[in-house]
Amino acid sequence: MDTRADDRPLSEQSDADSSLARVVRWEDLTAWPLFAAAVVMLGASTWVVAVQDSSVLARAAAALVAVLLWLGFIADYLVRLAIAGAARREFVRSRVFELVTLVLPFIRPLLLDTATSCRSPHSAASSPSG
Repeated sequence: MDTRADDRPLSEQSDADSSLARVVRWEDLTAWPLFAAAVVMLGASTWVVAVQDSSVLARAAAALVAVLLWLGFIADYLVRLAIAGAARREFVRSRVFELVTLVLPFIRPLLLDTATSCRSPHSAASSPSG
């Protein structure tokens, strides 16, 4: 049986290679739309945080846009994962940074909640300046 350096049978390797080729084609087709979406998401997220004197409705709309775009990025990752087929493990291994950037916005509020809950509610009252 003919094998390559990764010790898988040649037929499995060619399936994985063709699957990764389909992923690369998908990425080529979606690169510019996803870049534009990332710019819009950055603008919406920044506006929600930076423009505090705007109306509640406007800030909620900007936050909604940011969340919907984030969900779009997750959908894109899942589509590429599905396209990868036999090469899913290689796909995830070669795109760890993308996975982290998709999960990080979800984890960040949890980290903030954990950090604020670790502070004692009496710490400000017991300090010499408080």
